Amino acid sequence: MARPGGNTTGFIAFEYAIGAKWLELLKEVAPHVTRAAVLRDPTIAAGVGQFAAIQATAPFGIELSVVGLHDAAAIEPAVAAFARVANGGLIMTASPFGGNHPEVITTLAARYKLPAVYPGRYFIDAGGLMSYGSDLVSQFRSAAQYVDRILRGEKPADLPVQAPTKYELVINRKTAKALGLDVPATLLARRPSRLCRYSPKRTTPQAAPPRPSGPSTRRYRKKRAWPSSYPILADAGSCPGNCSGMEEATGAPSSFTV
Repeated sequence: MARPGGNTTGFIAFEYAIGAKWLELLKEVAPHVTRAAVLRDPTIAAGVGQFAAIQATAPFGIELSVVGLHDAAAIEPAVAAFARVANGGLIMTASPFGGNHPEVITTLAARYKLPAVYPGRYFIDAGGLMSYGSDLVSQFRSAAQYVDRILRGEKPADLPVQAPTKYELVINRKTAKALGLDVPATLLARRPSRLCRYSPKRTTPQAAPPRPSGPSTRRYRKKRAWPSSYPILADAGSCPGNCSGMEEATGAPSSFTV
């Protein structure tokens, strides 16, 4: 409902149909996968809707199973049992548990050697393989514009609820290598002309560079030296470090253009 009325407006983080794209990407990055465990919270609408979209588009030969996220203690035993049979992969749906504890799921995927697709790039920062989801930074900026318009006198009822129009695909090549996966050319071809070069987490503080000798009072900043290789490929979205040259995916969210 674009205009629910009253004082309600805003932005939705995703549409349920994105679940179909997660399954497609999992099969593309790991063609050997014939079994997929969908991690979802059945107590929330998103968990039901996203799983329904995955079920509706599951290709012949893909066996789906479900791991509930509503009971944290049961997640690892369920993933371990699933991993006992070969050719498995994980699909992580959007949920409060995943947003608050991304490292729990990525650690399990690494421990049991399971390729996995996630709904947000914060899972990639935690060591996940691949994510595909809406560009939340873009939505936050649009939300700020809504706030400004409301403070200037516009009525929330006149501002339609907006679905995402910009999506990003992020691949952790370091994790892919650890899983023995070769990122296919079809996915690499979607990358932007300039890669987003950043380290997910900095573990040690950077020492301040020494001041140059001499009477000059100019302040010098040490030029950052990037490593020769990076674990992250990103496209269709904004990136840390104000990288330029990123391709945007715009249009109807159901098109999932990357």
